[in-house]
Amino acid sequence: MGLAAAAVAHSGLGVVTLLKILLGDPLSGVASAPQLLPEPVGALGQWLPPGAGGSLLRSVAFFDGGAAGGPARTLML
Repeated sequence: MGLAAAAVAHSGLGVVTLLKILLGDPLSGVASAPQLLPEPVGALGQWLPPGAGGSLLRSVAFFDGGAAGGPARTLML
């Protein structure tokens, strides 16, 4: 990998990290529930890793693993 490619890879990592923190965490609905967020935002947040992780944790902890397949598949991707 050349120097230019390494610089792009490092800056891309920073962009992805900022997007995850600035978009993924608020859209996840983990602090309350994704159903309390506006309609397209709550559904979109469940396709991101923080939302899927929160839903998986909620499903396993409170509902004995019911409906845990969707969030588990999202996290495996």
